[in-house]
This record gives sequence, C-alpha cells and structure tokens, in this order.
Amino acid sequence: MSISVFAHFMKVACGLFDEVPLGKNDDDGSLFSMFLQENRLPPQTRSTKWETVRDIFDKYKVRGVNLNKGYGFV
Repeated sequence: MSISVFAHFMKVACGLFDEVPLGKNDDDGSLFSMFLQENRLPPQTRSTKWETVRDIFDKYKVRGVNLNKGYGFV
C-alpha cells in the first residue's frame, strides 16, 4: 500500500472516529487481546486493567457483558 493511500485511509478514519491511536499496540483490539492473554496473571501485574476493557465495551456499546462484577458475560 502506498503512503498516499494509507494517508487517505487515516484521514477517513479520523473523520469517522473521535480519536485514532497511532502508537503501536495502542489500539482497542491490541489492548483487548493483551487483556485476554494476561487474564491468568494476578491483577496487579497485568498491563491492561479491567477499567480499560470496560471503557472499550462502553465505547462500542457491547451488549451481554456484566460490567458491574468486573468479569463475565450475562
């Protein structure tokens, strides 16, 4: 993909979404994936906190997730 095409896609994405993270492994998918990978670690050693994942669920209006207990699906 050429740089001009990439720049065009970034411009379109910025128009659709409020903020587009540009850092590597800083997007919502990477954060959620890291949260799933570190799920068995003690909470204090995880790099992605539950509050971050909860905010991702709220941002995309994910249904069927019990946000009050911290974990689990309804």
